[in-house]
Amino acid sequence: MKAPSTSSNANVGLKGEVAVVSGASQGIGLAVALRFARAGADVWAVARSEPKGKDVVEQLKQAGAIDARCFLADLSRKDDVLRVADEIKAAAGEKGVEYLIQTQ
Repeated sequence: MKAPSTSSNANVGLKGEVAVVSGASQGIGLAVALRFARAGADVWAVARSEPKGKDVVEQLKQAGAIDARCFLADLSRKDDVLRVADEIKAAAGEKGVEYLIQTQ
């Protein structure tokens, strides 16, 4: 019997599933977002900075995400939280979101 892969690039079968990751433009959030992308998930980042958001989308695409997006929001502001939640819900439609990771 073959031993399971321990590679950080091992595909865990997340193709077509949506992962929303806050704080995805740096640090732990970026690492988590990239791991989901390498696993085949569509990764939607939430970040405060548009330039950093554009950069993370490119990194996610290079890591393997077919659908990489960035939603801009400051999650310390209630109005931003409500707005970005509505934007993500509208973007996901009936399919929904499989994973929601908050790292901020």
